[in-house]
Amino acid sequence: MSPGSVSIRTVGDGDEDSLRQVRELIRSFAAEYDACCGAVFAAQGLDAELAGLPGRYAGPSGCLLLASDGRLPAGCGAFRDLGDGTCEMKRLYVAPSHRGTGLGRRLALALIAAADHAGYRRMVLDSIPEMADAVSLYRRLGFRDATPYWDHPAGHAIFMAMDLGGEHESDRPGVEPAR
Repeated sequence: MSPGSVSIRTVGDGDEDSLRQVRELIRSFAAEYDACCGAVFAAQGLDAELAGLPGRYAGPSGCLLLASDGRLPAGCGAFRDLGDGTCEMKRLYVAPSHRGTGLGRRLALALIAAADHAGYRRMVLDSIPEMADAVSLYRRLGFRDATPYWDHPAGHAIFMAMDLGGEHESDRPGVEPAR
């Protein structure tokens, strides 16, 4: 698999096959991280979120992305509106078969670019130290430590934020919002 062979597209209402693939990816994410994040997923109402996709990730205030390698789901990511010009990056996940290819970075950059294009001034996210690769990626992309914006069940959660509308990696040539 070459990194360029994976396409990233926006998923919306009515695209049932793509929504099913996103659900499968997020369920794999939840299963993989259940030991450290099961309480977090429960507190976030993950089952209801999946049943109602795209839900709060629907455009124009949200965005749900699916990365596919041919017909196989390779990864996903989303953002949703939190109000006051802030959105939250959520559910960034890359299938194990596609890790190490730069797909996580591509998905994150596509989300940042789409949020910037939608007019958001700030993007926030939360993670945990057990997701060290993800935390490292977020820092490389320009996210910085931030104050908590919700009562995270994991007492050791990492909250991060990035100002949008300025110079960051997603402004570089060749990085466009997913379509």
